[in-house]
Amino acid sequence: MRVWIASVLLTALAASPAFAQGTKPAQPAPTPQQKPAQQAPAEQKPTEQKPAEQKPAEQKPAAPATMEGSPLAGVRFTERPFPLKDDGTYAEYMGPVAAGIGRTCGRLESYGWEFAGLDAAGAQARADRIFQSTMGAFKAVGYTITEVTSKVAEPGLAVYTADADKKQLMLFWAPVQDAIMLLLCENGGKK
Repeated sequence: MRVWIASVLLTALAASPAFAQGTKPAQPAPTPQQKPAQQAPAEQKPTEQKPAEQKPAEQKPAAPATMEGSPLAGVRFTERPFPLKDDGTYAEYMGPVAAGIGRTCGRLESYGWEFAGLDAAGAQARADRIFQSTMGAFKAVGYTITEVTSKVAEPGLAVYTADADKKQLMLFWAPVQDAIMLLLCENGGKK
């Protein structure tokens, strides 16, 4: 079961369009000396004999949007993450994790920070910085943070409750390959 959970989270993370878009390697632009006829044969497209048409300029894909903060928690991020799209996998996982600490999971938000290109020490330092600044932001707006142990979460995955006057949240931190994820959900309180 534990291996399944990690593989599901990794699969869902990789499938997230916003997160995956930021991980694609950039394609080199043709140099000014390189003309379309000088490209490698595999890159050439067959052309038809048609009158010359003006083609609109190709637009570069926009960089994936990052989030300034969490609308659910009312917290601003020091380092802006990518919002991760949930296909139901995160919610499916978070329900039992919440039940494991005697809570329920309602609205869900999911975020990811990439570490591509960093060595292990650099990635760990960045993960620590993101974790500390994000948890500090929760405390700064009045949340009391408590680390909890869920019967469902596997070792290495950190689960916290974040409780404020009128909000109860569950925070789930998961290190994944070249990234860290934060899943948070609104709790209806203890069952």
